[in-house]
Amino acid sequence: MVNSKLKSQTSNFKPRRAPRVSVVMAAYNAREYLREAIESVLNQTFKDFEFIIIDDGSTDDTVEIIRSYRDPRIVLHERSHQGLIATLNYGIKIARGEYIARMDTDDVSEPRRFELQVKFLDSHPDHAVVGTTTQIIDTKGRTIDISAEPLRHEEIVQGLLVRNVLAHGSVMMREDAVRKVGGYDPEAIHAEDYDLWVRISREGKLANLPQPLFKWRLNPQGISVTKSKIQRQTVERIKDRQWHNLPRHGSSLQLSFRNIWMKRLQPDLTDPFWRRRRGALAVIYSRLGRELLLRGRRWKAVRYVLTAWVLSPRWVPNYLYVLALLFPRSFLIPAENFFRPIKWSLSQVWHSVRLVSFVELPKGGILFVRRGIYPGFDFPEAHQFAEELARLGKSVGVVCLKSGNDPSYEVVNGVKVFRLAPNTNFFRWIFQFLLLFNLWGRSFDVVHVFWGKGFLLLPIFARRSAKRWVLDVRSGHIGGFFSSVINNGLVVADSYFFDHVITLDERLLRKLWRKSPKPRDLHFVPMGVNEQIFRPQSSKDLAQKIGVGKDDFVLVYQGTLDKSRRLDLFLQGFAGAVRQIPRLKLLIVGDGSNRGWLEEEVRRLGIAGRVIFVGRVPYQEVSAYISVGNAGVSYVPQTKPFLNQQVTKTLEYFACEKPVLATRLPFHEDLVGRSLGVLIDDNPQAVEQGILELVRLEREGKLKVPRSVIADRTWSALVRQRLLPIYES
Repeated sequence: MVNSKLKSQTSNFKPRRAPRVSVVMAAYNAREYLREAIESVLNQTFKDFEFIIIDDGSTDDTVEIIRSYRDPRIVLHERSHQGLIATLNYGIKIARGEYIARMDTDDVSEPRRFELQVKFLDSHPDHAVVGTTTQIIDTKGRTIDISAEPLRHEEIVQGLLVRNVLAHGSVMMREDAVRKVGGYDPEAIHAEDYDLWVRISREGKLANLPQPLFKWRLNPQGISVTKSKIQRQTVERIKDRQWHNLPRHGSSLQLSFRNIWMKRLQPDLTDPFWRRRRGALAVIYSRLGRELLLRGRRWKAVRYVLTAWVLSPRWVPNYLYVLALLFPRSFLIPAENFFRPIKWSLSQVWHSVRLVSFVELPKGGILFVRRGIYPGFDFPEAHQFAEELARLGKSVGVVCLKSGNDPSYEVVNGVKVFRLAPNTNFFRWIFQFLLLFNLWGRSFDVVHVFWGKGFLLLPIFARRSAKRWVLDVRSGHIGGFFSSVINNGLVVADSYFFDHVITLDERLLRKLWRKSPKPRDLHFVPMGVNEQIFRPQSSKDLAQKIGVGKDDFVLVYQGTLDKSRRLDLFLQGFAGAVRQIPRLKLLIVGDGSNRGWLEEEVRRLGIAGRVIFVGRVPYQEVSAYISVGNAGVSYVPQTKPFLNQQVTKTLEYFACEKPVLATRLPFHEDLVGRSLGVLIDDNPQAVEQGILELVRLEREGKLKVPRSVIADRTWSALVRQRLLPIYES
């Protein structure tokens, strides 16, 4: 039903005839990018269209955003939530135009899209569907790739045998052709467009325009990401159905060697993406050859595999399929399984190199280099330094690795973040080589490198890329004796090639450079705390939610749960204290490889009701969990790798005005006074006695932690007082 309010706003608009084009958009909780999508349709140079927007039961302010537009071409329909396919079929049913254009709520259409598509369909009456070349953009609207699929009907039909080669949101279709095939199939879940193109291809021709007239957003919340498994299953069913019906449509596999070898190999200078399009065609033919090999049709596979190799000799899988022609059918699958990780790694390397042409690193300013993820709150210095400098108006960039669905490029709190490659062991090893490629030919005021193996190459081979090279050594190596000796030796060797070296304090300096000449320009920048995130706050609701009573005495431990932390010794001491303090509880905030074993240890000690495992929580929420407790636990083993550590969690407890139970490390001996907590050794007996002493002092009111304790240890103070003078020296 047409929305009544919108209908009253558009009551004066009474078209004398049906529009040429009906634009159909399905919207469901789409507020984030909806305005950009709507405005890209309203700004089309072709004006004769109706814009049908169907709200599929949204629970956010999607409807309010649509109502805010007063354009009479917009017609809003509101329905209960029925899913995308049912909503699109409803849109087709009520469409009045000769042509139906699709549009999604997180994508963008270029201004001339409708104009050129209408012109094409008017001049090609035998074509039923026309799409466009597609720009792939990230969540910030930055172009990260171009998808240049085949243009002609014959190539598109062959492509549909292996994958979808038409971008759903980019197409314009003849209304009568869509209705003739029955619209979208409700069974084609999350691949309804692919199924529709296959069925329409039997009624009319398909085409893609060479111009990039559509921007498809690579959205982490999109169906292609969140429902990828179901989507792949549906795609496989559609492919199998096509191959089953192939004898009745054998023309799909007729390959014209005259067309390929004489015409398609020549540059098409009218198409700016002819190289990419030729590569896409090679992929299609290669996959067609693979499907024919698996189905035992070897001689027909020969034509496709060899043609794919001619079109794109550098595409690695082609060589595997050429080799497979010489072996039995059973050879192909094991060979693919063996080469798949290698192929994925090479494709990621190529992707990271190609991104350089789309995403520019900041010119001038300060560039941080970190072999890890950003923001990474288990190693907070990089993002804290970067964000504080950005707040001071500096041009700041970060080059790092990416995790999961992190975008390759984004701006985080004023910091330009360039994620070069996935955070895997392979890419951690070659990260410095990818980084060199990005640094050559660029210029920065400062390149601040957090030490990692191989980063020595940066100031040697990219010396001219920065006025100052800064090496930041946050700690010595935590590991076995021999690995520690080797890694600490590499730190010392690398330091002589940098202009400035930053380390934590004199103790770490003595550990690393005890028998070697000191770096020529050495500075101390200790660990800090984010005073905006970590602060005292009320947490009564959270305490009730996780099962903490108002009379409980709660210790809070936050950090990584791995074996090197030796938390089993702490739990043994805690179990002894529980027997003497009835309402004592331990709240563990964090996760790690040792969590399952620790949970088993808790059950073995009989303290399962006294220990609460929260798991990993967002960094911004850690302060709330600390506020639930009466005191924080900074239990760090008194082993050699940890002796020179500066324990960030201790500063975070102090920022929340909580006393600490801390192991007797040099850092804690300097920082933790009598009124700020209790120092213990790292054995169960000391832990038990320390907890008893902490509870006694707390109940007697002798532990007071003022916020002024961290005044000179906040990240903002450290950046202004210590880091900026190094950059400007």
